[in-house]
Amino acid sequence: MKIERSKGVAPIDVMAPTELPQRLLTASEVASFMADRVIHVSGVLSSDWLERIGAVVDAQTDVGGLQSMKANAWHTDDGMHGIIMNCPLAHLAQQVLSKIAEGPETGTEPRDVGKPIRFFYDQMFVKHPNADRDGEATDQDERGHPGNTPWHHDITFWPVVGEQIVSIWIALDPTNLRNGGLEFVPGSSEFEDRYQAMGVGSKGRLPFGSDTLAPIPKINSATTGETGGSLSAISFNMQAGDILIFDAKILHGAPPNLSERARRGLALRYLGDDVVLDDAKYGEQTSMAPFDCYDESLSNGDKVTGPVYPQVLPEKIPSEVAVRIRAPIAPCASKMARWQERNRAAAMSASVPIKP
Repeated sequence: MKIERSKGVAPIDVMAPTELPQRLLTASEVASFMADRVIHVSGVLSSDWLERIGAVVDAQTDVGGLQSMKANAWHTDDGMHGIIMNCPLAHLAQQVLSKIAEGPETGTEPRDVGKPIRFFYDQMFVKHPNADRDGEATDQDERGHPGNTPWHHDITFWPVVGEQIVSIWIALDPTNLRNGGLEFVPGSSEFEDRYQAMGVGSKGRLPFGSDTLAPIPKINSATTGETGGSLSAISFNMQAGDILIFDAKILHGAPPNLSERARRGLALRYLGDDVVLDDAKYGEQTSMAPFDCYDESLSNGDKVTGPVYPQVLPEKIPSEVAVRIRAPIAPCASKMARWQERNRAAAMSASVPIKP
């Protein structure tokens, strides 16, 4: 593995203090998040930051087809490393995670503005225009069009447990349901059931094996085109630079891009201090993403800390940042081998094709 530099992206000082957003969340926005676990926010990201993020996403993702996705680009790409260490949106994550830690009974203003915030991982999502599909079919499959983002809780993909986990999804283009805007099921963060993880593939759904998680229920939505279900979705019309903030437990998905323009997005995932590793929380026969395979010193039950999950607020830890500056972050061979074996076993148990 080698360190890459996104073309046309100016270097950024990753040890500099994390930049401030154009504005912080209001008390009413924080309260809305606590009530719904998803909010749409405008006016927080500058045009310079939007341009920087767009350039890195464009350099890291494919052109054409149905969609492309990439995670943990900061492990190897200096452009993304600069984004995750300095992006102003970390301050909004700090507001929300501070409020989650305090609990809803403490009022609308988060009090712990110095709360430590760590970065989990970056994830780029590009739904390409309908015109770029080179004749690929766009009619519906059994749970929506090819190119949709299947309904899922993020927490069922992730080998961690904890309440203080939040995603900030950045729209790099005007975004609505026509070109693949995200949909959410209000109240689903509080559901007793957790549903089987469904991944994104260029041809549609990629189920993750599980013998404990429930099948995704019918949801009235553009994501699947279903009607007559007991659950219904909401969505947001977004301008470039707008963001969505949502927790790890809310059900969400997205329809395919049936428009003539791209829908690019970048999700940044942030953690508070109650998050610990646990890749067996749903049993050994449940597959999850290998986001715990990059630090050999950490095991189940350990807090998610260290250079693979760097602290970004209230200040950076020089020894953590230095690890990534010296070299790209590579997966641990022993942990990846175990992950691949578990995937094979889970796939056989659930009769689901999972690729290592």
